[in-house]
Amino acid sequence: MSTRAIVGVTQKDGKFLGAWQWSDGGTILDILNRKFNTDETVKELLSVGAWQIMLGPRQWKEYCDYINKQYGWPIPEHITVNNVYFKKESYCANKPTVYKNIIDAANEDINYVYVYDRENHKWKRYDSWKLIQGKYKL
Repeated sequence: MSTRAIVGVTQKDGKFLGAWQWSDGGTILDILNRKFNTDETVKELLSVGAWQIMLGPRQWKEYCDYINKQYGWPIPEHITVNNVYFKKESYCANKPTVYKNIIDAANEDINYVYVYDRENHKWKRYDSWKLIQGKYKL
């Protein structure tokens, strides 16, 4: 079972613009805060739309070496944004999704919602179930 997440930003009209991470969505806060901490880099990140996993250069190389050695598979289809590798899948959307708000995004079949704070240039991770239950002050 995958740990899915929606990564996004609240728009001025209250709508939430989000992109999907299909696997390993619980462990991306550090890479978001290091690599996607300006309005420009967040826009680039969201333009990916959806991806399977995101990895730094060293982890990407290790991942590719492993799948090639273990299964004989070639380097997977990917996109690179700000020196971060995004493994694409054919079923993934190529553009971000617009939700009514953060709670609407949390109601998707996901585990976490990552929200970019434009003022502080930081990401915050929310457990989707707690968001739906109103456990966070937004």
